[in-house]
Amino acid sequence: MRGWINYYGRFYPSRLVRSGRQIDEYLIRWARQKYKRLRTSLRRTLRWLRGVKRHSPTLFAHWSQTRTALPAR
Repeated sequence: MRGWINYYGRFYPSRLVRSGRQIDEYLIRWARQKYKRLRTSLRRTLRWLRGVKRHSPTLFAHWSQTRTALPAR
């Protein structure tokens, strides 16, 4: 994944940002299905994902390679 991000980001960085946001959307959807406490509140889910990102910024390749902000809803 990192290699793809490095290659693709060099030629089309704006699309890479959109792809990173889409991956974050999938992570939010996954977390809301997996954890009961996150099902009821999108704000709580975003806070949880920001905490994960702050604690482990290299957990997902798109977090460490791009500067995407989490979706603001």
